[in-house]
Amino acid sequence: SGLAERKAASVTLAARGPLGAAELEGRLDDAEVSVRLAAARALARGEGKSIAALAKEKLDPGAKVSEAHRARWAEFLGRAGEPACEAVLLAAAAEPRHDERVRAAAVAALGPCAGTKALPELKKARGAKSPRLRAAALDALGAIPRSPEAAQWGGEALKETEPEVLAAAVR
Repeated sequence: SGLAERKAASVTLAARGPLGAAELEGRLDDAEVSVRLAAARALARGEGKSIAALAKEKLDPGAKVSEAHRARWAEFLGRAGEPACEAVLLAAAAEPRHDERVRAAAVAALGPCAGTKALPELKKARGAKSPRLRAAALDALGAIPRSPEAAQWGGEALKETEPEVLAAAVR
């Protein structure tokens, strides 16, 4: 089905509340980011919550959620533009019980969520041992408009030997 139809279906499913949740969960893996985000918003609305509140639950290390699912919720939260996104993502990025994929997703989501306020955390991630976290910091910087740090750090990253970081530097 078309993009507009898939997004509209998410809104319709949200009106069903918990009855539409299973189908909405399937839409969280849609190829189109706008459909994934619409499904996340609809799931949150169906539970009477904001995306930030639902993402906080999904990102809780004690929740019965796969690490891949947690990483998706970090992405949704970063794209949702909700005021509470920064605190939730900072906590997820620093949570040692999360695997590297989740922490990297949280770091990458800080750029679109918090903008230049995220620069101190992104600077820490740029110095991480993990190439995935360093790449995520560069991805986050790319989402911050007119950031001189993005150009500087991107140039520095071109000297990296890790392919994942190099790829992020040229994105």
